[in-house]
Amino acid sequence: MTGKSRILAAIIAVGVACGGCGSTHNYRLKVNREMANGNFTAAAAKIEAERRGIYNGRNSLLFHLDMGTVQHDGGLPAESDVNFSRAQEIIDELFTTSISRAAATVAVNDMTTAYQARDYERALTYIYRALNFLVRNNIEGAMVEARKAVFFLDYLRRTKSDGINDDPFVQFFASLIFETGGNLSSARIARTNALAAYERMSSFFPVSAPDFAVPQDAAKLGEIVFVHYNGHIPLLTSRTMQVAWNDAWLSVHATDEVRQNPSVQNAVIAGFVGNAVTVAYPVFTPVPFDIRRSWIRAGAASQETVLVHDLSAMSAQDLKERMPGIITRMVARAVIRQIASSAAKSATRQATDNDGIGMLAGMLVTGVGAAMERADTRMWFTLPAEIRMSRMFVPPGKHTVTFQARDARGNVVEVKDFEVEISAGQRVYLHHRTGR
Repeated sequence: MTGKSRILAAIIAVGVACGGCGSTHNYRLKVNREMANGNFTAAAAKIEAERRGIYNGRNSLLFHLDMGTVQHDGGLPAESDVNFSRAQEIIDELFTTSISRAAATVAVNDMTTAYQARDYERALTYIYRALNFLVRNNIEGAMVEARKAVFFLDYLRRTKSDGINDDPFVQFFASLIFETGGNLSSARIARTNALAAYERMSSFFPVSAPDFAVPQDAAKLGEIVFVHYNGHIPLLTSRTMQVAWNDAWLSVHATDEVRQNPSVQNAVIAGFVGNAVTVAYPVFTPVPFDIRRSWIRAGAASQETVLVHDLSAMSAQDLKERMPGIITRMVARAVIRQIASSAAKSATRQATDNDGIGMLAGMLVTGVGAAMERADTRMWFTLPAEIRMSRMFVPPGKHTVTFQARDARGNVVEVKDFEVEISAGQRVYLHHRTGR
């Protein structure tokens, strides 16, 4: 094989290596379909099958988050809690080592480091674990998770002045747990923080604070708190764009994170103004779902659920806040790879005295760089698009609680019954997942 043929073969190999870039997205859609059909055992099996594939190594946190979610939705609270407990351990471990991330992500791509949970994702792990405890009547375990949640959100408010610096729903639900456990002081503080967060974050979080009516004789009644996880959170996909070299430098030059990188400084000295580079960045792709409203009924009582959390909006805001850093790093990588391509082209041309082979050498380096330049589309994808909730007060005794979901046209598309026995002054927590 000639030198020119070997270089062409290498370029083709790079293309083949990238051929599976869409497999993760297809995998997520398959899991979503199982969840939408209520086949949580099948969804869990698909996740388990990818434990040493998609979830291998630096993505192990996502395995525990995704598996814990489908087990929670499928009525396996103990098994779910094992995974969420391990997820929280990994989150804590990674939180202490996050400062070492910048160098690797600039040199290769954002997926070279272990996945770290987004702030809104971390907050939700406490709620999932709390509910896993509540459905097993372990109030103390739920209280521990509620305290962990409000401590973490206190930290966010101290370290961020705006944007996602709290979670209104998590605060509100923590207040309910504190009430259930008899800690009325903590409940009052969490409820106050929830109301403030709903108002403060309204510019990007279009959810109003819930106003559930509590009857005067509530102490003589039982209470049913019903949590409805609805839809699928939008999925991150990769998109590419061309960036002019001088624009790339302007983006890089304005950021301290990259400004001190020697390779970036060398790019300017080399004077590659006027070239263009291809970069990849993540965007959200909505996952359609039909259910828009839901109710619960118990005897003669009926109550519609209300929207308490919009995870689609929260995830979109999170990406918006991270995007400047994402763009800075991807442009810096493009600068570094342009240097490598030009150097390879020049060195090969001199060594072979052949402009064609020199050009192919540059193409090889460019192809390898393009293969390495991948948008980080990792996420906790088994989350719902939204969370709805209701609080219903019923007489003590046994009740059949019927959940009913309707689409945008008012058609009933899902019905499920729950059997509960409740005493005066008791609060029972139920949850259900839909994805149609």
